[in-house]
Amino acid sequence: REFQIIVPTKVLAELLRLLGSRDVKPDTAEKLQVGVTDNQIVFQAGETTLISRLIGGTFPNYEQVIPKKKDISVVLGAAELLAVTKRAALCALDRGGSVKFSLLKKSLHISASSPNLEFNDEMEVDYSGADFQVAFNPHFMVEALKHADCERVSLGFTSPGNPVLIEPVDSKKTPGEEFEA
Repeated sequence: REFQIIVPTKVLAELLRLLGSRDVKPDTAEKLQVGVTDNQIVFQAGETTLISRLIGGTFPNYEQVIPKKKDISVVLGAAELLAVTKRAALCALDRGGSVKFSLLKKSLHISASSPNLEFNDEMEVDYSGADFQVAFNPHFMVEALKHADCERVSLGFTSPGNPVLIEPVDSKKTPGEEFEA
């Protein structure tokens, strides 16, 4: 029988921590048992039982918001982009502020401001198209870049109002694994 459930991420993180802390040898590997009811999930490994409520509803169709095409694509160093975005986030107005990325000839200009602070920085980029500007919640971009297990990322843009597609370049991840901000 096929079914879909939404398990809270904190529970899965706790399960991974629990399983990682166990000294399991291949020849005596114990089984992880999983039980599901309408609103709960139970994990049992040996004498340890983990019970959690499930998240109600259905998971959003995330594939609808991932851009199918990209009109502009630029490749940047993931660590450098992460660092500059973190610095810009410090100047963005509280948690609701935004960081602006402006693509200009041969450069990506990163800016943010609040009533008392202003941030401006540039990264060299191989771009020769028309000027393009987009604003992001910097915390979403930082989260995506923190999990990009690669040296460089490709940012794919369609329009300022649409999501950016962040794809690993020279990735250690499996092909097709993408990040969105």
